[in-house]
Amino acid sequence: MSQTFNVKLSAKVVDGCADSITKAVTINANPKAGFQYKISGLTVTFTSNENNASKYNWNFGDGTNTSVTTKTVVHAYNKLPGSIINVCLELENLAGCKSDSCIDVLLTSQVRKILKSDIQVFPNPNNGFVTITIPFSGFNYAISTLSSNLVKEGVFNSGQQLLELPNQAGVYILKIANTNESYYWRVVVIK
Repeated sequence: MSQTFNVKLSAKVVDGCADSITKAVTINANPKAGFQYKISGLTVTFTSNENNASKYNWNFGDGTNTSVTTKTVVHAYNKLPGSIINVCLELENLAGCKSDSCIDVLLTSQVRKILKSDIQVFPNPNNGFVTITIPFSGFNYAISTLSSNLVKEGVFNSGQQLLELPNQAGVYILKIANTNESYYWRVVVIK
């Protein structure tokens, strides 16, 4: 909000005349800082609290930036659900006044679909230990015999995990799953 004030300057010279001038001076307010966001999967719609900025400079916290003249912008992220992204907005109005704000955005609204190629299981064959690499969290594993007898199960954390297989030589089925999909491997234990 801008405000206008009448400013009067009066001057008087010693042993001389006096004069004054009045001028209207407008003081411009900074743009209203802050923004809202709505998450849909890994796509986020950001909306500034300021309606009348001349520039909306967004830093999406993932190494990308954009400068737009509208208060709403949509950005798609590559990071996984559960990632915290620090998003910043700098506003500038026509008078050149600026405001900025940053918010931590938690991307959690969707379980990411995995592909079997996203998961690595090695070595196979092995000596009773297998390494599993998954770049995402939120998965369970189960090891069964070929006749579907459950041998072991647990929760897998993202990254790399060493998993102990049964101590007997043979072929086992490794299942890795989340709420959306399941993948299977035949793993061979040699002794």
